[in-house]
Amino acid sequence: MKPARVKNDPAAEAVAVEVVTATEATRIANQLILAAGLCHAGARLPSNASVPLILMSILIENAETLEYLAGEGRWTKLPAEGTSFPATRIAFAAAKNEPIGKFNIVRYFSDTEQFINMDHGSGKGAN
Repeated sequence: MKPARVKNDPAAEAVAVEVVTATEATRIANQLILAAGLCHAGARLPSNASVPLILMSILIENAETLEYLAGEGRWTKLPAEGTSFPATRIAFAAAKNEPIGKFNIVRYFSDTEQFINMDHGSGKGAN
């Protein structure tokens, strides 16, 4: 089953996640190896190589309460319940319109429960 795509939104299209076969994942990984200039003497990943799937979300974090926007004005302490945005600039634009003070745009990796701060700003509730 293919995931739903947002039509006419290049940012969403660029970060849309698809389920791919191991063979397709290996092909993509080989392209990345070549693109990164790491290919020496035609090195390739074996066709049966396992390529890990990185699960990442882009979230809006209220910097004062450390809660994550869960949608429709709701906030949650659990990052896994936060609304994930397709790109940091889209999350930033949405956060600017929220009735909050300071906010952070963070990338959350659910498998390792790690965060990376990407940006920050102030919403409509800032004084």
